[in-house]
Amino acid sequence: MRTLIIPVLLFVLALLVFLMRRGAFPTINIMNTNSLNWVLRVYTAVLLSSVVVLYMLPKQDFAASTTYLDQFTGIYEAGKAGKLGSTNGVYAKGNWSFEFSGSQLKISSEYPNALIFVQRKDSDDGKLDLIDYVTSSTFDGIDYTDKIKPPKVALVRDELIVKSPGPYQVDYVKFDKDFAAAQFSDESSSQPGSGFLSGEALVLRIPKNLTIDNPQKIVQFVGE
Repeated sequence: MRTLIIPVLLFVLALLVFLMRRGAFPTINIMNTNSLNWVLRVYTAVLLSSVVVLYMLPKQDFAASTTYLDQFTGIYEAGKAGKLGSTNGVYAKGNWSFEFSGSQLKISSEYPNALIFVQRKDSDDGKLDLIDYVTSSTFDGIDYTDKIKPPKVALVRDELIVKSPGPYQVDYVKFDKDFAAAQFSDESSSQPGSGFLSGEALVLRIPKNLTIDNPQKIVQFVGE
């Protein structure tokens, strides 16, 4: 249907010029015939120049898409290998450290978006060290990874609790093809955006001999 827009518009303009010359609109004298011809030439020139500009535009989004790991398999494999901290495309979003002198730690999560990996240290240093990792998040080629919030983490007696950071909003501005340029393309001048949510994983480093209570079966042990 979009391919018919230009011929229809040109036909309508030509019809208007013809009717004006025949005096079909005697009361309209704002623009004479020469002015209408000038408008028609300018409009045609704009349409033709839009073709050139259209093919100069990037075929993809204006902002280059970032590389990202698959939110499930990629970050899971890196986490199981204990390499999240050295994997390209993975970023640390938050870190916590808690003093802990108990012999058993219960881990509870109300945040199903994040995988949880546990690594044992070489010694009993009496500390729980936690780092939150995420992969890239994009929408229409725009990287908003820096807007991602880490989860809420708390140590309550002998229980480590992970909660969702809650909802938040990210606003962005997008340049799109104008109406004239869109006429020469199969794309609409306004299309729904597409994006990728980040994969997320928590890495908890615990004292060597600490026992983990994992009732929800949400913990993956690294190297065990």
